Amino acid sequence: MISDKERKRFLRRCELPSITGLSLGYFKRAAWLGEGPPFVKLGRAVLYDEAALFQWLEAQKKGGDQQ
Repeated sequence: MISDKERKRFLRRCELPSITGLSLGYFKRAAWLGEGPPFVKLGRAVLYDEAALFQWLEAQKKGGDQQ
């Protein structure tokens, strides 16, 4: 059995704009183009693994003071 600590948390696409500041349209287009964060589609629901989303966001950093 999977413990609560091991269980992944998934976010619906409509939740991403409030977390990332990017538009819902950005995520729809990125998915259509095969870009953006990885996602899972279950029927009509498009879900994003929360940990993978934040890893993807970190990988998008460019310039500035990266450490």
